[in-house]
Amino acid sequence: MRPRMIFFDYGNTLVYEEVKQNIESLRGVYNSILDKEKINFQEFYDQFLAKKEIYRNNHHPFDKEFKYTDLFEKLFQKFQATSELSFEEVSEIYFDDYAPGYPMEGAWELLDYLEEEDIKFGVISNLSWSSNILRKRLEKIFERHMGPVLTTGDYIFRKPDKKIFEIAADISGYNPLEIWYVGDNPLCDIYGSNLAGMTPVYFRAKTENVFMKDAEMINLDFEHIDVDHLLELKEILEKR
Repeated sequence: MRPRMIFFDYGNTLVYEEVKQNIESLRGVYNSILDKEKINFQEFYDQFLAKKEIYRNNHHPFDKEFKYTDLFEKLFQKFQATSELSFEEVSEIYFDDYAPGYPMEGAWELLDYLEEEDIKFGVISNLSWSSNILRKRLEKIFERHMGPVLTTGDYIFRKPDKKIFEIAADISGYNPLEIWYVGDNPLCDIYGSNLAGMTPVYFRAKTENVFMKDAEMINLDFEHIDVDHLLELKEILEKR
């Protein structure tokens, strides 16, 4: 049966991120500070890394998400820093500088095909930024309106918790049995979407994903679809 709705993972599925693990990734945030000359950039960066580690350790092991808006608010308070920007805007600057994104091969053509076939699509992502920030990025990259976009930063529950998938299904208006979920992480994406009753599509992406290094590899002993390229999904849909 053809799906009526397809949800995608974000990173390394629809979009490849060029993650920058260095001090310059925080330069834009630092430059947004009024009277930044009073704050040492290296110290600001070191404190940011320390807080980031604390937030991750207090949330991710329990499949819960933190949000960079909260982290930056605490960081600015520590340095008594002020900005003309909101913490949402500050976190978006960091997103753009830390992990600029580019379309995965075949993603643009696949979305074109889904639009032509009137198959709705959206995104569910384990991301510490807001759904609105991710939506803005996706619509800029793919130059089109996206369907439901959910980040765990807004909904607390991290994949593979089935709650985030169930929330997405409710928002879409479709039964999970009518939804396919495409992702590259066997635990978060394939196992999680299966728990929620969706049809999992395991995208075995060839691009390096720094966030997969510690991913738990599990036995996918349940029905799912395997693809090595996004356009293979188009071929599968054409036969249904």
